[in-house]
Amino acid sequence: MGDPNNVVEMKSIVVVLTGNPASGKSTLAEHLSEELGGLAVLKFDDYFDSLQGWPNDMRTWVNEGAEIDEWKNFRLTRDIVSLINGTSILNPTTKKNINPSPIILVEDPSGRERSEMVELIDYLIFIEIPNEISLIRSLTRWLNSEKVKKDGKRVKKRDEDPEELLKNMMEFVGLYLESYRDMYVIVCDKVKKKADLIIDGLKEPKVLVQEVLQFLKEQNIESLEGEK
Repeated sequence: MGDPNNVVEMKSIVVVLTGNPASGKSTLAEHLSEELGGLAVLKFDDYFDSLQGWPNDMRTWVNEGAEIDEWKNFRLTRDIVSLINGTSILNPTTKKNINPSPIILVEDPSGRERSEMVELIDYLIFIEIPNEISLIRSLTRWLNSEKVKKDGKRVKKRDEDPEELLKNMMEFVGLYLESYRDMYVIVCDKVKKKADLIIDGLKEPKVLVQEVLQFLKEQNIESLEGEK
């Protein structure tokens, strides 16, 4: 961790990327960071263990109004503030050091719906994809994810015993149909309304990078003045 008393005089811009699961937030963040010479990137998923207020019963939460502001993640907001103030932070999942940068990219599905985040966000970019594409991409990602077997070996879920794999896939789809689809629809509808830019997540990443860069340049961000 950096020295909290060692504050660098810089005005960091916080850009939040949001959208459906598997809409391409991580891919866009990676390409933007590369295009701009390496930016700080914080991912909501890396902070999930410190998230408070996540529903134990998603169906009930949806039925009761899906109040996104019940989700609190003070570690994430604290780390964003540290980066804004010029202090390096440690990714809680990867344990890798993240240094301050003129633009801070944050992947967060809640957008401006969490009160703790509102004052920190300069620009909110919503990546839009159809729900069925989100489901297919999410399922594909899940199938390609790894698990650790009892003998310590790492295998992809798609290589599991066929009966076990089918059982897990049915549970995955069942949860999606029972409550998670409605949750994604409601959350995205709320978040999208407060977005500063909406982009088509079905376009090629390089196209989206240029669209985002053009938008940011139009905001007269000082750190982008030298970019072509």
